Amino acid sequence: MVRKQEQVDPYSLRSGVERTALSPVFVRISEAYQKGEPRDLRLRQTFDKAWNSFRNSAEVDQAYVNQMQMKGHFEESWSEILFWHYLEKRSLSPIHRGAGCSDSEIYWRGRRIQFEVVSPKAGERGSEMEVVQRRTLNGEDLAAGKVSELGKVPRVNRAELEWELDLIKARVTQSFVHKASRFASRMVEGLVLPGEHCVIVIDVNQVRKVENFDIGEIGRKAFYGVGRELILWDFNKETGNQAFVIHNSIIRPGRGSIPTDYFLGRRDFRHIAAVVMFDGNISDISAGQEPKIYVFHNFHAQQSLSMKLFAAEEQYYPLGLADQFCIICKKGR
Repeated sequence: MVRKQEQVDPYSLRSGVERTALSPVFVRISEAYQKGEPRDLRLRQTFDKAWNSFRNSAEVDQAYVNQMQMKGHFEESWSEILFWHYLEKRSLSPIHRGAGCSDSEIYWRGRRIQFEVVSPKAGERGSEMEVVQRRTLNGEDLAAGKVSELGKVPRVNRAELEWELDLIKARVTQSFVHKASRFASRMVEGLVLPGEHCVIVIDVNQVRKVENFDIGEIGRKAFYGVGRELILWDFNKETGNQAFVIHNSIIRPGRGSIPTDYFLGRRDFRHIAAVVMFDGNISDISAGQEPKIYVFHNFHAQQSLSMKLFAAEEQYYPLGLADQFCIICKKGR
């Protein structure tokens, strides 16, 4: 983001641009008071709350506003604005240092924590992600819906969900790798110093079919390589132990696989302390559904992030192996 301090009006639609090129959601926000539609008014009020804290601290310029209004750009900007508002509400005082620097950063307990925010695109059928192979369980084809041990959900629907989850993980992990590479470049440039924390924030609200899954499940499977949950039953002792299928990659025939164990089995992303995930759908938020925050800690991080920073949120930290995975949940607001 390139920003400088100036007075800007985010609500005046950009001139000289075809209306069809503007974000439909932002047009509704901009024209909410003229039209008086209750749903649009709620959108405007939701945007106002986040925008007011963002613009006062982030030194937003007109170029930023112009880009935000365009189709395909509003959702990414909104993710950044919403997360900034989240930090502000928790009195963490986010700042932005200027061009080439992270989207936001805070100073907490004497250390700087830098955040990069990303909102992966939808991933429609027919795109390059369609090459993700439909996985098999116990040798049976998921596409045929023949896996019966997955529960009471109709077989073919459950099989489709497994495949859709692979597509979602692929979108999330690709965005993660892109932002992790950006952080690595900033370390070389001296914009991230030794001892500082790098955190990637992923808003999944644009990802296709994400509403069918729990974000905690998506994150566990994307960053720890944890597959389906199993209960290993000892009939002699009549006791059971929790375990997980190890599923540390997504298969793409002819193009190699996509890793899904960045924070457990791999060590080449040690500069990333954690991933924060949430669903920032503005329509849901305006209807009263506050986004839930999930935090996934990197087992191999050079600088581990204290769990106390996000103490009120749902957090995950692996013990080391998938079958010894420990979920640490702290709930409440």
